[in-house]
Amino acid sequence: QGDIDTAYCWDDNELVTCARYWDAKWVKTLPRTGLFAGDTLDVTVDLFYPLDWEIDLWGPRGNGNLYSHVNIHACKTTTGQCIPSVGANPGLVTHSPALKINETSITSEKMGTAQVSTSIVLEAGEWTVIMHAQMFTCTTGLCGDSIKHDIAVGLTGIQVQESKTPPAPLVEVEVPDPNPPESPGAKDPSKDGEDAPKDDKN
Repeated sequence: QGDIDTAYCWDDNELVTCARYWDAKWVKTLPRTGLFAGDTLDVTVDLFYPLDWEIDLWGPRGNGNLYSHVNIHACKTTTGQCIPSVGANPGLVTHSPALKINETSITSEKMGTAQVSTSIVLEAGEWTVIMHAQMFTCTTGLCGDSIKHDIAVGLTGIQVQESKTPPAPLVEVEVPDPNPPESPGAKDPSKDGEDAPKDDKN
């Protein structure tokens, strides 16, 4: 996915319309140009979730955390869609380390939020980058059989150039003076013979 203003959602890996108050918004996104291989790219998003969800904190990957998994996925544009289920593939798809988030705040009577910052380093090429978050909710009154909710917001067309090449060091070259000054007492070869004594036959 790659619409910078639109989040996409999946329930148990099936694309669905995002539930109300389940959202993700860029705070600090990536520029599409001016990037070089090896640069550290910083990303910040605000994640929103509905307070009426019964969160399964101890579901798969949960370990007592509200968001069980948050990270960046970056896919070369040649790989097609960049979605949460696409696994890492060296040179084509890369992931930042996964975070677990439990520090949130209440922004309204019906919505909570968490701000997340992370970073990634990309190779040269054209990329789609998504910020992915995951949460588990209990089915009706049953947390042993939870539903996995994934959400992602993305940006396409990120151009990463080859690493910057340092300029070659300047080398000073001494150029000989075409008209060097005469040394004291130097003789002008064009005047050879002018100072020779004349033979006076008188």
